Amino acid sequence: MNISKKNIIVNKTPEQLFELLDKPENFKDLISDKVKDFEARETSFSFKFKGMPSAIVLHILNKEPFSKIEIGTKNSPMSVNINISITPQGSDQSVVNIEFEGGFNAMVAMMVKKPLGVFMDDMESNLMKL
Repeated sequence: MNISKKNIIVNKTPEQLFELLDKPENFKDLISDKVKDFEARETSFSFKFKGMPSAIVLHILNKEPFSKIEIGTKNSPMSVNINISITPQGSDQSVVNIEFEGGFNAMVAMMVKKPLGVFMDDMESNLMKL
């Protein structure tokens, strides 16, 4: 299951945006208010979608300073990767692209498609407000 968002403009330099996304605690302000039990650790964060029984734990898996951050699951029965690409736009803005890749069976994909879409839309919207 793949979800790709359109490119958005964020009023932060790639350096500023990367520094913000490199800290798991900052994702609390970027993700949907439809999640609960948000917890941040040094290199990961976890949360639950309302109505879902178990938490999703996302780790910072890979990063390329000022241009890319990959977050995703580790050792989980559900494979989740979110790739956030950052490109400079002028002197004080960035173009951001968010792509979701998930390895789910058809039944799970049906259940999580809408909450994940909302999650991605909210992340995109909250990034644009920065």
